[in-house]
Amino acid sequence: MFDHIPTQVVFNSPIWMQVFFSISGFLTAYFTLIYTEKSSLTFGKCLLALIYRFIRLTPVAMAGLWFTIAFPRLGTGPQWQLLVEQESQHCSERWWYHLLYVQNHPLSGKYCMSHTWYLAVDIQLQILGSLLLLIFVRWRKAVVPVISVLVTFSIVVSGLIVYFYNLWPIITVQSPEVVSNFFKDSNLMTKLYLPVWTNLSGYLFGFAVAFIYYNNQEKGFMLNEVKWFNLLFHTSLMLALMVQLAGVVFLMDTKPPRWAAIVYGSLDRTLIALFSNIFLLGCFSNCKSIFRDALSWRGFHTLGRLSYCVFIVHFIVMRMSVASNTQIGHISFYSLVMCFLITILSRYRSWLSMTYVTQIRSLSA
Repeated sequence: MFDHIPTQVVFNSPIWMQVFFSISGFLTAYFTLIYTEKSSLTFGKCLLALIYRFIRLTPVAMAGLWFTIAFPRLGTGPQWQLLVEQESQHCSERWWYHLLYVQNHPLSGKYCMSHTWYLAVDIQLQILGSLLLLIFVRWRKAVVPVISVLVTFSIVVSGLIVYFYNLWPIITVQSPEVVSNFFKDSNLMTKLYLPVWTNLSGYLFGFAVAFIYYNNQEKGFMLNEVKWFNLLFHTSLMLALMVQLAGVVFLMDTKPPRWAAIVYGSLDRTLIALFSNIFLLGCFSNCKSIFRDALSWRGFHTLGRLSYCVFIVHFIVMRMSVASNTQIGHISFYSLVMCFLITILSRYRSWLSMTYVTQIRSLSA
């Protein structure tokens, strides 16, 4: 898999997490701007919003954490100790990290529900975003300089981390042994990928899109009628894919010079965030696109409402299927596609069943 360009491109796909941060930043800023049309924004209201977000996210996350701790009693297998029992032990020791949403700063080699690092970063960005909104709703002119300074800070910090820790900027650029052990003792994961200060770009660009879109609505400016923006909108995703493809050079046997790693490590997530936010702004502004129309399909609404729960359980499902397997696995493109489809169906089926039962109980009550 390390020797083929298509799979190498997939290995660099984690940088697309910036899209989720962008959507979170956009929704937070845009609905706040709408709210401030009739009411004033205060520190207390921001605090209540954060508490509401905590209450909305935490019960499902804690249920997943409890299941992970109790997981070892549900089966056995050749890899059960490595994949299940070890993580259960780490979660028993570190459950309070998840309650405080600081699990994106794990102890070396101790990972518990490692995919939920996104929740920790999202909550931390929401705290930062609330403070920024208190400033921005009063002083609109501060939006551009403050966001520019913070994005520049994130770029510089990412570059310095790559330089001082002598890292390569792709998560899977490490040896297969490190990857298969969930990045145990990996500075690349803990220093460059998980901290909030290296993931600022997506969230802040989402803020910028919210202010641009809101101002266009106020002024009645039709951005979808601007030719140069339409051209940029239609090429934005292709430019983002080119940024992802550029990371393939760091997965080859002959590595590029160190300065290339520093430059790419500094700018990869920022460029992905920039181009994806241009695409989002075009979608919000009703630019004509077949892809945009496809994304607007109403069938995605139900899947979207289930997405958070599926996000919590998807690693549990994959870990159970792998750890309980008593046969030697055969890796091929076909087997990976089948594994991908089966895990998707099993995740959504479980949550659809639970939702159906809950609805029946509420109707009977």
